[in-house]
Amino acid sequence: MLNPVDAAADRWGLANTVALGVLGLFAFAELTPEGSVLTLGYVLVVGALFAVSDGLSTAPDGNPELSNATELYSKGEIQLPEYDSRVDAVLGSSGREVRAFVGAVDGVGPAGSAHIADRFGSLEALGVATVGELAEVRAVDRTAARAVHSHMTDRNHSLEVVDRAAAEASGVGV
Repeated sequence: MLNPVDAAADRWGLANTVALGVLGLFAFAELTPEGSVLTLGYVLVVGALFAVSDGLSTAPDGNPELSNATELYSKGEIQLPEYDSRVDAVLGSSGREVRAFVGAVDGVGPAGSAHIADRFGSLEALGVATVGELAEVRAVDRTAARAVHSHMTDRNHSLEVVDRAAAEASGVGV
């Protein structure tokens, strides 16, 4: 079973193929007397190209061990504790910190948090990530990316307030 992100990518690829096929139908039907035969060939070629390009664009990113664990988890071949164990072995301590932070965000599941941690590696790097960069991560849709970005912005603001209060308490100018 595909996760929602990969399923949406599959539907998007199919929609692109159909749209281009319809455009090709009109173009070739107008240009040649054998338009319907050429159009069928065109649709098949374009469909094959989109299938290949869609497979390339949605290919697992980052660490192959993490991608393999995510694939097994999404298919139900391993359970969450086994997935967590494999992910933790791949990510290391800073990745686990990112994963724990991101895991608290609504809409980001175990796979999303693991791939964000793999992509950014630290809370500092995550802190400067844009919504667009987050949305490029496997298993993270745009809504979840905005939620992670907002959560990170709130964290950064809270840290600034704490730093400012500590500086004022110590008498250091801010």
